[in-house]
Amino acid sequence: MVKRDSEYLWPNLKGFESIDSETVELKSSLIVNLTITREKIIHPDKYSSLLKLLRVTAYIFRFVNALRKKDFEKGPLASEELFNAEIFWVKVTQNDFYSSEITCLKSDKHLQKDSKLLFLNTFLDDNGVLRVTGRLGKTTSLSANEKHPIILPSKSGLTELLIWESHKRVFHSGVSHTLVQWKYIIERAAWWGGFYERMVRSVKVGLRKTLGKSSLTTEQLSTVLTEIEGMINSRPVTYVGSETEETIPLTPAHFIIGKRITSLPP
Repeated sequence: MVKRDSEYLWPNLKGFESIDSETVELKSSLIVNLTITREKIIHPDKYSSLLKLLRVTAYIFRFVNALRKKDFEKGPLASEELFNAEIFWVKVTQNDFYSSEITCLKSDKHLQKDSKLLFLNTFLDDNGVLRVTGRLGKTTSLSANEKHPIILPSKSGLTELLIWESHKRVFHSGVSHTLVQWKYIIERAAWWGGFYERMVRSVKVGLRKTLGKSSLTTEQLSTVLTEIEGMINSRPVTYVGSETEETIPLTPAHFIIGKRITSLPP
């Protein structure tokens, strides 16, 4: 029978005699690689209209604010909430396409030479939105958005929704009414833009025959121009018959006010 404390059953500790168990420190290390990816909960490409995107975003913001303040706001969305939602998506889109430019502007550095915005006078407004300024900024008759337009990429979900919204606002009138297009003519070239150049000539002839070398006040000149406008818009654009019972010919006034100009304004 073997005793429990028999020495020959002890483990062989040869080579470990110099190790003091009290000075041995066991350490364990754990290395964790954590990768955080941020994905958009909602995406403009998945929405058919700009208003729907803004409403969904505004309701999400309202829900988040309710969790923070523990006071859920009820009722329809306010215009300020929709505006904040629109600014949010503008900033998200700009950060996706112009992140390096925004970083340079925040640190007061020059834009990179390969930047698409290099030759534009860009700046960040109070909301952190990337805008452009120019000679229109000195005009007092324009709004702030017209003076300093927001910069958006040509190909993005938000841009497509904005264009589609404008397209619906003008009742699907086409690109010429949806987007502003500038048309240039050669300076002093009479064979370019003949239609409206002929209209300008008609006004000049009327002014020359009416005024001659007379000098008028602003109010008098406005009256004369109004009379000339009425005469030009009274010219027939269809066949004029010799009989009084024939149909009244169409004039430009029919397309402007829906009827013929029978008398000049007082």
